[in-house]
Amino acid sequence: MFLRMSQILFKDETTITYNVSGVATVKFEFYDAAFKLVKEETIKVPKEGKYSYIFKSTGLADGIYFYRFTAGSYVEVKKMAIVK
Repeated sequence: MFLRMSQILFKDETTITYNVSGVATVKFEFYDAAFKLVKEETIKVPKEGKYSYIFKSTGLADGIYFYRFTAGSYVEVKKMAIVK
């Protein structure tokens, strides 16, 4: 599994790129610095390959956020910052 964000520090949007090894349901969960869930997205991936998810910060304040990526039993948590 491979997960990469185009920018950790961003203003309006950023792209998160990920690879999956087969058919999967992937889930992105976004949390603020107090670990309150602020946004989530579930995506059905039809086949193995490289995919991108565009995260838009609309409605979110400046600050530190965390996101959790889940695909099957694989889980990864990363940090990001919104600066408007």
